[in-house]
Amino acid sequence: MPKEKECFIDVHAHMDMLDDLAIAIKNAEKKDVRIIIAQGVNMESNRRVLALSQNYSFIKAALGL
Repeated sequence: MPKEKECFIDVHAHMDMLDDLAIAIKNAEKKDVRIIIAQGVNMESNRRVLALSQNYSFIKAALGL
């Protein structure tokens, strides 16, 4: 039976606060990060991470206050 390739889930990332989202996504892909849980910290940040989750299927939103 072939060995399954490892992959990673980033469970706490502030994707909405990055200066260059494209580079962060590219780096995550290179490291086999398959899912990123983007943390919102307030209403404005929550809206941004929700938008990211709608634009990128591998980014999931976690909303905070």
